[in-house]
Amino acid sequence: MLERVFPMAAVLRFLKDKPHSSGEIVKYQQQIYPSWTGAMGPTSTLAWARALDLVEQIQGGKYRLSEYGAAWEARLPHELPVRPTEAAGVVDAMVDVEAELEEESRSEALAAAWPDLATLRQRFVGDPQARGFVLDDSQLTALHHAWHCNPQKRFVILAGLSGTGKTALVRHYARIYCESMGLEPGRHLEVVAVSPDWKDPTGLLGYYNALHETPTFQVEPALRLLLAATRNPSKPYFLLLDEMNLARVEQYFAPFLSSMESGLPVALHGQDEPVNGVPPRLEWPRNLFIAGTVNMDETTFPFSDKVLDRAFTLEFWDVDLPAFFAARPVSRQPEMEGAIQAFHDALRPIRRHFGYRTAGELLAFVEAAGPEAPPEVKRGLLDQGVFSKVLPRLRGEASPELRHVFEALRNVCKARELKRCGDKLAQMEANLQRVGVTRFWA
Repeated sequence: MLERVFPMAAVLRFLKDKPHSSGEIVKYQQQIYPSWTGAMGPTSTLAWARALDLVEQIQGGKYRLSEYGAAWEARLPHELPVRPTEAAGVVDAMVDVEAELEEESRSEALAAAWPDLATLRQRFVGDPQARGFVLDDSQLTALHHAWHCNPQKRFVILAGLSGTGKTALVRHYARIYCESMGLEPGRHLEVVAVSPDWKDPTGLLGYYNALHETPTFQVEPALRLLLAATRNPSKPYFLLLDEMNLARVEQYFAPFLSSMESGLPVALHGQDEPVNGVPPRLEWPRNLFIAGTVNMDETTFPFSDKVLDRAFTLEFWDVDLPAFFAARPVSRQPEMEGAIQAFHDALRPIRRHFGYRTAGELLAFVEAAGPEAPPEVKRGLLDQGVFSKVLPRLRGEASPELRHVFEALRNVCKARELKRCGDKLAQMEANLQRVGVTRFWA
């Protein structure tokens, strides 16, 4: 059986030299059997090996060969059986919705406890994937406590200035959180971009398709995450709704708001039995962490009190540009950095300043000319970059504060010899004096 049932022999040989986690065993089987894009087949193989007492689980959740399994592995031929040719190119029939739902229940071993704030803070420092990310410890602390003070409502809204790292903070937090538990972050984090045309929950929870020849349920990524969280209550799952208020939250998010408050199940469809593995109702998962990033401008919708009452709102307006410049993995450009900082500081009083994304793109725009570019070329690129990325943010009605901002910006342009920006500011200021309001597009 070990030689004929693929890939039983390969699993024993894989465990010969050292123990491996279930996730590593699954990945190994998927490498030698590419048709297994889901985890149902690989985890079934591991389950059979355990049932036959060929492998055993040890402390830490990893698996190794038992004495019985080691004896059988020694009897295997040097050249192991390969995948049957008749299976080549065949799509694994087990890779369906139900298989995906069972994937997590058979994956990595459970950790003893979820990480605390001190552990996360320590892992953030020196994390290679977070290099260049400016971490505000107060924001990390607020996010962690907001998500852990009420297991029934792990819901946080991150608002404020665009480009300040709201999405990046959630992604890094979720990744480090999962890695500290030995979990694969990709299976425990779902980022959903909210569409402006969402008027009901189908974009998150899917829908029952009765028009299909065989009635089916259209499953969306957010629902897959909820189903996995329900089946694995000891593991954390993170749902990030990007640009959450591009649509009316009260409409598309209503089932979530109701269930997280009442604790009642989420209704998915009206059938008596599961459809495509999707049950009629889903118990609210207390291990689900939800974050929504929002920007408040003329293209977005405000939040009602019933939404805000269920969430902790964190605001991101402070930008530490010196820390950002120091963290960039390239050569420093003090003159360019100083000019960008000056524009940022001038715009800060009327909250038209910019975040790390814009600052990084301005520097990249100048750096594209190469390190040997003469100063006048770099200055010209900075002039064009600020014109393109910063000045379009400037708008408003006549006020002493706005007039002071124009004066400060003119001084920066004069000191840095940025003619294009200076001319545009003069035009905008003239419009402000003439009609009492100004904007870039005029």
